[in-house]
Amino acid sequence: MAQGWALDRHEPSVPGDGLFLAEHPWYRDTRLVAAGFTLDYAANPLWLRIPRDGLPALDQAVVSGMLTGHLGVSLAPLRWLGLHLSLPVALQQSGSPIPAGAGNLGPATSIGPGDLRAGLRVRLAGDAARDPWSLHLGALLWLPTGSPSDNTGDGSARAEARVVVAGSASRLRWSVGAGFHLRSAVSALNLAVGHELRVTAAVAMSLLGGRLDVGPEAQLFSALRERPDRRGSAAFTRAQWGAEVMLGARWRVADPVQVGLAGGIGLGDGYGIPEGRALLTIVYAPTDRAPAPRRIEALSPPPPPREEPRVAERPVEAPPVEAPPVEAPPLESAPAVSVGELVPFVGAVEFRTHREAIVGEESFRSLDAVAAALRSTPSIEVDVQVHSGHRSNPEFYLELSSRRARAVREYLIARGVPAARLQSHGMGAACLGRRRRDDDDVPRVQLVLVPPGTTGGRCLRRSASD
Repeated sequence: MAQGWALDRHEPSVPGDGLFLAEHPWYRDTRLVAAGFTLDYAANPLWLRIPRDGLPALDQAVVSGMLTGHLGVSLAPLRWLGLHLSLPVALQQSGSPIPAGAGNLGPATSIGPGDLRAGLRVRLAGDAARDPWSLHLGALLWLPTGSPSDNTGDGSARAEARVVVAGSASRLRWSVGAGFHLRSAVSALNLAVGHELRVTAAVAMSLLGGRLDVGPEAQLFSALRERPDRRGSAAFTRAQWGAEVMLGARWRVADPVQVGLAGGIGLGDGYGIPEGRALLTIVYAPTDRAPAPRRIEALSPPPPPREEPRVAERPVEAPPVEAPPVEAPPLESAPAVSVGELVPFVGAVEFRTHREAIVGEESFRSLDAVAAALRSTPSIEVDVQVHSGHRSNPEFYLELSSRRARAVREYLIARGVPAARLQSHGMGAACLGRRRRDDDDVPRVQLVLVPPGTTGGRCLRRSASD
């Protein structure tokens, strides 16, 4: 009879988080759904070095290689709630079995599923994608779909409560998480498999206009139960704890598709900690999916012009002359806006940090209202301008503002505004005053009315706050 447990230490991050080991939570205001696949190879995840009374010390690679695939999907139905599933599949294992208890401990000989992981997380404060810090709580549940004999399951359910603090600042994204892992005790040789502490951390820097993310990540675990020889707690003792450090990179191949590669080493000789690990991941995570169209009231029409009091006039002896009616210029007939003015917004338009993806219900509500107003006044043309910049990297923000302007234009086209009536220009920091130039990635969206046939892209005005 074989004896084992869920040996692989890699718990892949939730699809769409943009990390390998740690979490960077997202919710409905960023996207609705994401899916991914991770190929995970661990070298020597179970190498036992055990002194034995009256016998030679055991020094053997019980599991010398472990290739696992992880299928994952995540869903964010609300702005504060996220759900996710992950299923590992053991593809190949190698090593040399040894006797352990009433059976053997060694590598699996066939392909088989691991324990299915289901999880949820709740946002308590902040937004990890836009704010310097945010706070989240999570819960994980592993269902016993794996096999102890194949090192893919404990044979019983497991659970974990987690807390995650994460944020974004300038080009950096960071995350720190900790969890208490509840699992049934398994005593194999001198290993105290059971309740555990699990900690993750990561930092990623955005490069090449946001298409490449690079950074280090780490995870640490320690058993939190009594040693099998009943000589005290197993916490952070030999063979009962371990850590991994990795360097990872993710490349956005297309807007919703990301490919990532990571590699690192293990520290300590805890069970399941490999000497080295390599990861390859492919994720589908659209970031610009807007909520379903909904009925939005158009911009309120301007108040009626104030009537001046009538002044009595002297009667004119000459007979009245009938003048032909004069038609008002088409542009002057636009409700709530006129030539050379800015189209008013109901609220601000926000973007994902260092991305062109529009996020937030308020952003879509604002653009839906503007689209309704533009559809009702087909005679006007609009120049979509996005201003955003920082003196330390003007080229990056000029290119970023251009992509954001195109994203706003494409959204208005999707809401029924003819493309011929819309221009888009990324202005970078060219039109911002000194105070706004010092701000880091604080985008300002302006929709400027232009005469038909006129090319936009000009600095029209600066506010007093600049």
